[in-house]
Order: sequence, then structure tokens, then C-alpha cells
Amino acid sequence: MADVLERAVEAEDAGADLVYVSDHFHAVRGTGDGATFESLSTLAALAAVTRRVRLGPLVASSAFRNPNLLADMARTIDQHLRRRLVLGLVLETWSRITTGTATPLAPPDHGSGARAVRDDGQARWRVLNPPPHDGIPILIGGGGERTTLRLVAAHADAWHVSGDAETFARKSAILDDWCARLGRDPGEIERAAFVANHRDSGLRAPGPYVAAGCSSSS
Repeated sequence: MADVLERAVEAEDAGADLVYVSDHFHAVRGTGDGATFESLSTLAALAAVTRRVRLGPLVASSAFRNPNLLADMARTIDQHLRRRLVLGLVLETWSRITTGTATPLAPPDHGSGARAVRDDGQARWRVLNPPPHDGIPILIGGGGERTTLRLVAAHADAWHVSGDAETFARKSAILDDWCARLGRDPGEIERAAFVANHRDSGLRAPGPYVAAGCSSSS
């Protein structure tokens, strides 16, 4: 954990705008047996050693926590961070590398998990004392074209997706289409992507992503 905290401080000192932590039961790099920590507990520790950089989970699974608990944990961290929290959510069932089991943790209807996070969580924020500060930005990760991108268009402040620049551009266009259907200004949604390829530790050229509308990378 000391290494995690040190890396975050180094990133902040180097001028990074955001520091994200993953929300997996197992490491997603290498063989999967590397060290990893629970994301929201880690964010609470990072809140104590950083002063400027924004922090968030990339991304907290809607399958892992009751949405009321997630809302309470998020607003507690938000109070500590003083408006520096970005609440990243993933709304899809993930694989064994994420859950550590062969049994999915999310409900079969991924949209129901998403709606629980959205509706139950936001309802909880309205009654908690103290509530979060003036709205916690919501980032939704994933590229599901029928459910996830629709929910991004309806509710998210930011969107994050994996894939090469061509995939990013195609899914970004689908997100624009969902925004048009729902009456949302697509310019309100910040768009982010992985430019580091975790499978081979390579770094993709960021230029094509920027040309396709990406404004943040990890």
C-alpha cells in the first residue's frame, strides 16, 4: 500500500489530473496473481496523501456492492476529498479475472444493476447527512451498445472504454446517436480511453483517439 500511495503522490506532483484505482478481486496485468487492493478503501487512503488530483475507481462494479452502500461510501470519500471524487461505475457482468469465480455476480439483466446504482444510490444521497458536495461526477465504463452507451447518454458526466482508436471512434458515434435520441448534448460527456495496452504493456499512439474526440486517457 505504501507503494500505491507513493505512486499517487508522484503522479500528482508530475501534473496528472486524475488518479484512478481498479476494482478487481485479482490483478488484471500479467498472470493475474499480482497484488491488488479493494478500490474504495484505497481511495480513502489516497485522500489522506493527495491535495489536488481528482480520484476515483476505474471502475466500481455494480455487481460487488449494494447500491445504497456504494452511495454511502462514495459520499463519505467525497466529503474527505472536497469535490475531488469521480465515481466510476461499470454496469456489465465481468469475467473470472474480475470476480475470481466462474459465477457472475451481477444480475442477468445488466440494466437492472445499472438502474439500482442510479436510482437507489441517488435517492440515498438525498437523505444522507451530510450529503455529498454539489453532485459527484459519474463516469460509466464500458462499450455495450444497447444498454451501457444508452445509460451513459442519459446519466453520465464521463465515459471510458477500452479498445483501439477505430473501436473508440465507432462506439463514440453510437454514443452520439443515443444522445440524439434522448435529447442530450453529446458535448456534455467527457470521453476517455485506455492508450496503454495491458496485454502487452504497449502504448498506443494517442493522436487517433484525440482526433476521434477523446479528451482523457489512462
